[in-house]
Amino acid sequence: MDHPPRDLLSAIARDVIAGFDPRKSITRHGSDFPNTSKLLEELRAHVEREATPEARRKIAESLAKSFPNTFVALDFYCETFKRELKKSSLIRLRSRAASLQPKSKIATVRLAEALESDGQTLAALELMRAAIRSGLSDEILSFKAGYYANLSGDLSQALEFYKKALKAEVHHRTLLNMASAARHIGDFELSEASSKRAILLRPDIWDAYYNRGNLRRETGYVRDAVRQSARAEKLKPESASVKWNLSHALMASGDFAKGFKVYRDRWFFDGFPTRIRYPGITNVDSVKGLTGSLFVYCEQGVGDNLLFARFIPKLLEQLPKGVTATFECYQSVLDLLQNSFPQAKIVPFDKTLREGHDFYLPLFDVPALLGIADMSGQAFPYIVPSPRPELPTISSSRPKVGIVWAGNPKFTHDQQRSAKIDDIDGLFEGLNADFYCFQKGRDEGVISERHPDVVDLAPHLTDFEATAVLMQQMDVVVSTCTSTANLAGALGKKGIVLTGPARDWRWMTGRTSDWFPSLTILQRSRTQSWESFFVDARHELARILEHI
Repeated sequence: MDHPPRDLLSAIARDVIAGFDPRKSITRHGSDFPNTSKLLEELRAHVEREATPEARRKIAESLAKSFPNTFVALDFYCETFKRELKKSSLIRLRSRAASLQPKSKIATVRLAEALESDGQTLAALELMRAAIRSGLSDEILSFKAGYYANLSGDLSQALEFYKKALKAEVHHRTLLNMASAARHIGDFELSEASSKRAILLRPDIWDAYYNRGNLRRETGYVRDAVRQSARAEKLKPESASVKWNLSHALMASGDFAKGFKVYRDRWFFDGFPTRIRYPGITNVDSVKGLTGSLFVYCEQGVGDNLLFARFIPKLLEQLPKGVTATFECYQSVLDLLQNSFPQAKIVPFDKTLREGHDFYLPLFDVPALLGIADMSGQAFPYIVPSPRPELPTISSSRPKVGIVWAGNPKFTHDQQRSAKIDDIDGLFEGLNADFYCFQKGRDEGVISERHPDVVDLAPHLTDFEATAVLMQQMDVVVSTCTSTANLAGALGKKGIVLTGPARDWRWMTGRTSDWFPSLTILQRSRTQSWESFFVDARHELARILEHI
């Protein structure tokens, strides 16, 4: 007979659960079915289909002990206990299973998955390559190879593997991964085509609309990005990452009322870098419902303190009578904000939770609380530093240009927004202006070696208030997407912001942002070098200088 009867499998399973040796039980009940490997395969399928989790665990453990050199028993054990085994132990067992069946695609794939879960992505990729070279190539192996190449950062190779996978079998998951990888290397045509093919195969697949939303926002079509992201949310309403993308698209398009409302779910998105500090007492839906005291606590970056400080006066104006508000900010901008908003109580960030307030509100939820629909009516500058007599007075007969080319290297996507000093040479050529360096941290103090005519202000930049005092004296500020750009905008300075390929929602679309009308926004493409981008910045700077 080709398949052992169900009664036979149930009898063996009962014996093993009762503590009998599986080999003896198989000999007793399965004498009419001499193919032990086939019997083990059928027994495993029967147990996975009908046994309770507890029974499945006991049977898997018994089979692995009785048949340690049988792939089916070993693989069954690994699948059953993979969440409990140490990663090193799982890799060892998966390696043994793969050696028992070197031509098994599933054994190879599962070993690669164990390696990747242990952080050995390159080893998993090489395992897939070796399997494909040995003739095991098919859709799943090529797909996995593409996935591991993607994780390792080799997107071009990932695309090649995805193309091989599609030749073997057209699957929507391969198309989705291809769409994402193509978007990240700037092949927007391939990304769009892959997303469309995935949707044709699976019109209900939310991932395709998710990727198209990212693609459309990155290429400047934010209204369509909103439509695509909204479609993804309709198909996957519980997804925090979908809501995250939708909120970004809405705010980039200028729909702040809806955008900040959806953005309240940011805390549930795994990729959000900030952890909520006052869980369970955070959401406040209306200013009218406030009583007692409100504590607005800071989140995300220092630049965001500067960006959202504009809402302090409006929030104070709208508070019900008798309600007090305390605003938290990072220590580096404390003096600057206290001087800019003397009517407000502003305290420094403290990792120790501040108890005793009736309501707690994260900084980025202030616009939703106030019902902000647009950024019109904001007066500039709204940041005003106090005088610092010890700082130099900068005088020149030529326009004064401040420059910053890199931000905090600890920022998650810093490689997208920070250049190197070697990249900025093209900014200075042929311009009738004096340049002043505001670069702190990375590359601090090296500008004079490469460009002796550039005045290095770094020794004077002891805090953001000192930076603001010196920046006030500039005619133009050129900065990558850092807190310096936010400071320039808050001071109402003319400036150029150089953004990465994945443009942040704060800078919206086009050449200007509603947040800071005095700033011109330039966006680098994924295929453009930083050197070339700074040449573009020089051309834009020359245009601005003509009107100064």
